[in-house]
Amino acid sequence: MAPSDLIAAIRTQNLLTVSACLAGGADPNSRDTGDEVRVGRTSLRLETILVGTTWANTALMVAAEVGDLDIVRALCTAGADILLTRDTGCTALAGAVVANHLDVVGFLLDQGDDPNRQLFAGETAVHLASRRGTTDVLEILLNRGGEVEVHDGDGYTPLISAVLSGSRKCAEVLLRHGASIAAVDLDGLTAVDHALRIGDRRVIRLFHS
Repeated sequence: MAPSDLIAAIRTQNLLTVSACLAGGADPNSRDTGDEVRVGRTSLRLETILVGTTWANTALMVAAEVGDLDIVRALCTAGADILLTRDTGCTALAGAVVANHLDVVGFLLDQGDDPNRQLFAGETAVHLASRRGTTDVLEILLNRGGEVEVHDGDGYTPLISAVLSGSRKCAEVLLRHGASIAAVDLDGLTAVDHALRIGDRRVIRLFHS
């Protein structure tokens, strides 16, 4: 079976064909180097990092982004490596986080993926969930060891990322897990400073509650 057959079956969420490809010798770590993958438009830097680019996706990355847990399981059973990355540093876990596939995120964490692994520009899965406003995904990452005080390449903590994306609910989750409002980015600005600059009254009230 050609790698393209496996990738096509994953994209159409055809578990029987995926299983047949794997049984026929398809490499579970094969990469899709030709197709353009979109997981929806995102805000800030994610728009250029995770959207509209041609990626060297592994089969597992495609399955994670599609959100088919049965196919993700089948690939892992066949030997798919959860630690493989794209040129951007992104992983299957990152794709599942951005696409808000909670069950896939939980499964990949069960398989040993690290919520604190730094991806493109120093971001972690916690940053991605905070930026996307996906509170359920953020909760599971934090409950499984995700750090709230890690800084990305701009010095942003997940709390600053949540503020910049206007996600009050994610900011609440991060504060509940001990995020510091005193942490500063490379410009010396805190999450509170960013909220004041943006003029987001909901977030400002959260910090003063």
